[in-house]
Amino acid sequence: MPNAKNIQSVTDLSAQIESSSAVYLADYAGLTGSEQVELRSLITNAGGELKITKNRLLAIALTNKFGELDSSFKTALTGPNITLFANDDAVAPLKALVEFAKKNETKKPEIKAGLLDNKTLSLAEVKHLASLPS
Repeated sequence: MPNAKNIQSVTDLSAQIESSSAVYLADYAGLTGSEQVELRSLITNAGGELKITKNRLLAIALTNKFGELDSSFKTALTGPNITLFANDDAVAPLKALVEFAKKNETKKPEIKAGLLDNKTLSLAEVKHLASLPS
């Protein structure tokens, strides 16, 4: 039986997904605390929000919104993930995340998957989006 905290988390995630133009998953393992703070600041300035979410709760919220998830997206929902919610501009926060990763020694966070306009994006499509000019 689900507990009240998890139910509230799924409700909050569902609301966040509903108000976002895009959702991206990335592996953040290996980032220090100060790097995470710097990344959050860059993402916020670009019009996005970065959250560490439980994979299972995020999967439930996404399934409630979009129905059955694509198998590639389900595969991405494993391990330590950070979730990027792009608010108005679907690309600017993603670009900020990719630029941060390029400058970081560990090349983290590493993009794993994305959702844009109710469509699952492949890793190649997400990287192509990030490479588009401003």
